[in-house]
Amino acid sequence: EPERTALDALRARADPVQHALIGAHVTLVRDEDVADWDAVRARLARLEPRAIELELGPPTELEGGAVALPARGPCAGFEALRAALLAGQPGLARTPTPHITLLHPRNRARWGLTAAELLALPQPARVTLTAPVLIEQESGKPWELAKRL
Repeated sequence: EPERTALDALRARADPVQHALIGAHVTLVRDEDVADWDAVRARLARLEPRAIELELGPPTELEGGAVALPARGPCAGFEALRAALLAGQPGLARTPTPHITLLHPRNRARWGLTAAELLALPQPARVTLTAPVLIEQESGKPWELAKRL
């Protein structure tokens, strides 16, 4: 907060479908990064919560017309947390750029704003990520906190 409230309001207007499925977030680990979720869960349970600051770049149009706020500059906290969770996992070698998606391409037909309109709006310049959580989705329903850590 207060960035989450501002981002969620913007996402609700820009891409109401994606907003209804999941709140503003930065994805740390994807399913394809992990071969052993029990190991990742155990590491997550042992972590000392530590805030991660990300400086956001300007909105950027991606493939399929999507729009995201990519992090810029060093992302050492994000990278260290990702490495700690993924030790020995297949996704450790992948180095994603942390970002917040504002327009998701799968919802293009139902966007509330065009990419051009969204790119012209003011965006937060910095976010603080406070705690990693595991989330899960059941067949097109909204994402929820995982039932078990």
